[in-house]
Amino acid sequence: MRRPSASAPSSTPVWRRALAAYRLIACAAPSYLQRHGAPNVPEDLAAHEYLGYVYWSRPADGEWTFTRCGETHRVRSRLQANDSFALLAAALDGYGVALGGEDLFRESLAAGRLARVLPAFEGPSRPLRLLFARDRRQTPILKAIIEAATKAFGEAAEPRADS
Repeated sequence: MRRPSASAPSSTPVWRRALAAYRLIACAAPSYLQRHGAPNVPEDLAAHEYLGYVYWSRPADGEWTFTRCGETHRVRSRLQANDSFALLAAALDGYGVALGGEDLFRESLAAGRLARVLPAFEGPSRPLRLLFARDRRQTPILKAIIEAATKAFGEAAEPRADS
């Protein structure tokens, strides 16, 4: 008997619901920026301590990509962790510039505990989608989950990809 693989294509048709992209932004504690100054362009990060997320599923390249006016800038992070909250804590304690999810930094930015760095440059973003089995009917629970996810993350800027 053959076991199904997680990477094997499924014969079950699925619906895809595109949500707003998961945006990454660069932030630092005001105390860090007072000591080291704020970078004006991504290349300025070479003179800074920067904190990056490393993924368990791929080699740690530590590379950040910023874009402005179609021009791409890449920098390497010096400290890497695979825990977003550890990076947030390090940034709040003034250890460097962190690249992380906009939603993770939102509260600290609003409270003034973090400041946005390089706001003129677009940081990396990741597509975010809900996937669910196509069924003849959507249960109330599934409808509630879709509605809650759409409210929490927002609608995609691109046309909906329900196919």
